[in-house]
Amino acid sequence: MNDYVSEVITARLRESQLQYNAIKRGIAKVIPPSLFNIVTAKELEIWVCGRNNVDIDLLRRHTKYQGGSDAYSEEHPVIKNFWLFLGSLREDERQKFIKFCWG
Repeated sequence: MNDYVSEVITARLRESQLQYNAIKRGIAKVIPPSLFNIVTAKELEIWVCGRNNVDIDLLRRHTKYQGGSDAYSEEHPVIKNFWLFLGSLREDERQKFIKFCWG
């Protein structure tokens, strides 16, 4: 009976090994594997997925405006209203808005 239990435990621990290795290879393309054992799960999540908030100032600094003869710029009324709108949203609404835009 003990052998059976031991074998079942071993099988359960190894049944997802292929998936685990694939995830590890994917993460290793973003984070050096030598760091895997010295960071917490939360730190690793932030490194791979980013922070769970929308940094409007960062987004604004890296936004590029383009268009034809009526090209938008940061001084354009539509753009000013956009940034006011985005700043008025709650954090969860901002996240949903960004996901929608990237959709």
